Amino acid sequence: MNKKIGKKMFILATVASIGTSFTVTSLDKASAAPVNDTEYMSQINTQTNATIIDWKKPIEEAMQRMGKKFAADNPERGKFLGINDVRYLNVKFLDFSVEQETPSITNELTPMFVGKTILTNNTDQEQTFSTNSFSKTITNSVTNSTTHGFKLGAKASAKFQIPLVGETGMELSTEYNFSDTSAKTNSESYTYTATPQNIKVPAHSSVEVIVNLNQVKSKGNVNLLTKAIGFVSARYDYSNYGHYSDFSLGDLAFRAPGKDFSTDMYNKNFAFLKGRGKYEASYGTDFSVTVKPINKNGISKRSVNESYTYKVTPEIKKIDN
Repeated sequence: MNKKIGKKMFILATVASIGTSFTVTSLDKASAAPVNDTEYMSQINTQTNATIIDWKKPIEEAMQRMGKKFAADNPERGKFLGINDVRYLNVKFLDFSVEQETPSITNELTPMFVGKTILTNNTDQEQTFSTNSFSKTITNSVTNSTTHGFKLGAKASAKFQIPLVGETGMELSTEYNFSDTSAKTNSESYTYTATPQNIKVPAHSSVEVIVNLNQVKSKGNVNLLTKAIGFVSARYDYSNYGHYSDFSLGDLAFRAPGKDFSTDMYNKNFAFLKGRGKYEASYGTDFSVTVKPINKNGISKRSVNESYTYKVTPEIKKIDN
């Protein structure tokens, strides 16, 4: 809705709270100085360190884009000069969530030795022997940090479940603070158990069974989403004249999206502030069981072809502190 400066009016809207939320402000008048969108973009692009910025910045940068669009669609207004008299009406942050941005990168770590045993068959026929179970207690850890977030005026956080390699039946999660760039590490102890293995041993021979626990390190990037609702009003100044316009945050994000500001594709009444974060997780995956023929003196035979290795899915139990 457009209004000439002489009719200095604003639409005040009462927005119902949906779900768990906290209200930032019912009516917040910004500084009279124009907002410079290039200044905001350089704030992100020129800094290599993690950044926490005012949550209003991506919204006002979207308003700058709208002002330029107004000028392009209405040449009679003249050159777009900037926005002034910005007011936020009934803005609420309703929900905080974390989503995977890109597939995680996983690297294998050096396997951890768990145990070994020797099985000997002194009979004239092939026999199947069972090993004992093998167990190993290790510490799985997750470290996360927010690399780009917003000053939200309250603790904004959400949990994220790390995508794991293999069918471990285990869950690793981490919690992001959207307004804090400090790295946080969560470590938990787990016991991995390989059930007894049935191994075939040829007549008059011995085999050595070696069990190792495989480990990986996984790294990934995430998006930190803050769901918002409310209205914003401002005066759009041009070289010939200016006007006041009001937008819901969802409509503004739909008309002028940015990398930190987007609309809810399922409901255009809502908008998302998008921060970013990263994580690194180290954890055990599965067992490698190697069966290797040996001679009577316990020395491995020269023929490597007789050895074989297979994977075993572990039974995993979390150790309560």
